[in-house]
Amino acid sequence: MPTVQMIRSITDQSGLGLFSFVKKIFKGIAKILSNKWVLLIVGIVVGVAAGFAFYWAIQEAGRELVGFFVKAGIELAGISAV
Repeated sequence: MPTVQMIRSITDQSGLGLFSFVKKIFKGIAKILSNKWVLLIVGIVVGVAAGFAFYWAIQEAGRELVGFFVKAGIELAGISAV
């Protein structure tokens, strides 16, 4: 069973180590993504990227799976609209 000293040595008490650095990075990303305009732009970019990925997947799979991908795309679009 770990002791309190072991836990303190593993965690970042000084605030200068890897854990605090990662925490600061994630807080910065969360602060940027909390802006509604950034969220709008990120949403549009993700939608366009998903469209290109969908088109690429159909081209790679060939024409025999087009019906499957169209059905899957319609279902995913319906789910995302909820």
